[in-house]
Amino acid sequence: PSVRGRADLVADAHEHTALLDALIAGDQGVVRSLVGQHFTGAR
Repeated sequence: PSVRGRADLVADAHEHTALLDALIAGDQGVVRSLVGQHFTGAR
């Protein structure tokens, strides 16, 4: 993939890691916020 494509993949991986951390911690507010941001494309 292109450099930009790799950057997008890394950004997505960070988002998913943050989401998993929030799920493990049981922080529903953070989970809702991260999922909302992820699906609207906000970063």
